[in-house]
This record gives sequence, C-alpha cells and structure tokens, in this order.
Amino acid sequence: MKKIYFLLFCLMFGAFSFAQSTLFQDSFETGAPVASGAMSEMCTDGTGDFFTITDGTNIASFYEVTGADGTFWLAAQDTDGTPDCNSAIQTLEYDDIDISSGSNMTLAFLAAEDDDGTNQDWDADTLVYFEIDVDNTGTYTKVFQFAADGATNTEPGVDSNFDGLVDGTLLSNIFQEFTASIPNGNTLDLKITFENLDAGDEDISIDNIRVIDGFVTSPEITITSPADATVLAPGIMNVDLEFSTANLSGGETVSVTVNGNTTANVTSPFSIVTTDGTTYNVTVELIDGGVVDSDMVSFSVGNLVTVA
Repeated sequence: MKKIYFLLFCLMFGAFSFAQSTLFQDSFETGAPVASGAMSEMCTDGTGDFFTITDGTNIASFYEVTGADGTFWLAAQDTDGTPDCNSAIQTLEYDDIDISSGSNMTLAFLAAEDDDGTNQDWDADTLVYFEIDVDNTGTYTKVFQFAADGATNTEPGVDSNFDGLVDGTLLSNIFQEFTASIPNGNTLDLKITFENLDAGDEDISIDNIRVIDGFVTSPEITITSPADATVLAPGIMNVDLEFSTANLSGGETVSVTVNGNTTANVTSPFSIVTTDGTTYNVTVELIDGGVVDSDMVSFSVGNLVTVA
C-alpha cells in the first residue's frame, strides 16, 4: 500500500482562506544526505542493522513501512549493530535554516515503524526526539519526542510531556504526520536524536521534514481493510472496503476505483463484488474540487482446488 501525500498551499474554510508557506523541506529524495543536513553516520549491513537514507532495498527484505513521501526516507534500526555506525546514539542536524519570514511556524514530518504485530520492540531507554535552537543561542530545546511505555519490547508513540513514557498517537507501519510549534526568529538549528535504537527490531523511519509558516493540516484518507497483499479464501462473494478520513473541512467526497471502474460519492464500508481467482487493485480518492489525498491497496481471492 502506497500513501500519496499532497501539500496544500491554500485551503478554503467558508469565506476564509489560509495560506501556508514551506520555509524548509528535506524529503531525502537524492538518496544521500542533503547539503543542509549532517548525519552522524550512514551505515547498513543489509540484514536489519542500519542508520541510513533508503528506498528499502539496502536495509532488510523483511523491513516494511508504507506511505513514504516519494521514494527515499531515513530509517534507523539496531544502530550499534553495524561496523560503520557502532553507536547507540545517532543524529541528524540542520544548521541555520532561514525562518526570518515566518510568523506562525510549525515543524512537520512523517514517521513510521516496522509493525507487523510482533515488532513493537522499543525498550524503556529508547527515545527519538527533535530539538531546536533559534538564533544560535547555543542551547537546544526539545519540541517533540517518541518513547515506549517504560518496559521492554513495547509499542512506541508520542511522548507529549517528555517523561520517557508514551501518552499519545502510536507509531504504525504507515507513515503518519506529526507536528510541533516553533518560535519566531531569524535562523533555526534542528537536531534529531536517535537514542538507544540498539536492539533487534527497535526501529523508526522519518520522512518529509518541513518547517512551515501558517501550517494547515491536510485532509487525509486511509484504507483500513483489507490489508495490502491479502489473499482471501475462495468462495467469498463480497469484500467490504473500509477507510477512514481525517482533517476534513466539510465538503469532501470519496471516490473508489476498482480495477479501473470508478464509483463516486461513496461511504465506508464500500462493498466490492468478488469472484474466485481474481486480483483487485483498489484506489480511494478524497475529492475537494480535485484529488487532495489518496490511498491504494491490492488484494486477491484464491481459486478452489478440487483434488480428484
């Protein structure tokens, strides 16, 4: 499943309009560290120990996250397990981002983790956090943090009060958008610290880091069922496509396309008539004058095998 994100520069709410301006963005699409960012190391052993920018081909075949912005993202797992990194603490830093034109700024980024129901393996000392220094004071202030729940092999998510315990939205294997407010100033130093992702299956993926003036939360649509690449048992005649939406302004509609055939103005669940031995490629689109977000999934129904 591939989530497609659209950055909206202008959304209409009744008679009012709000514009947002992106002052900085790094979506890792060069496949290597950008000039504005410095990584403490770049390394991967190709088998599950890594701190690197990736398209998924150089880290581990079993590692799965979906919904990246573009092709590449930054991924970290068991960072002390490779000869090059060999450290439980890694950082990504951006210096002197120009924020002088901003007056209402937000740090926004996408994050996910490899979660198949068994890989929720952060320990009590595992943290990933974002710090800022406005106007080169020499002192960093923490503005966002992910943590587990204070035990071994637990599920990570937002730690809103920075006490080392998850108390907010949980990470999943689908990239989600997270935000934090940023004070006004002229320059911004941003540092992301990956701390004690030093055991098997302790991981996180980060993408599309932005500093936005006048941030507006974009409408979203996400397919929740069936899961991508599901193979259903033969004999099933109908499958319910379920999806959820968020951050709506009130006038959006949803269209569903199944193997090239589109149905407009649908609601969840949407019933798909199925036959044995068929693969179904499904796209949902959130419409508001045009497509503002979409999601897709592919599933199939097996054939009944008769043994003589």
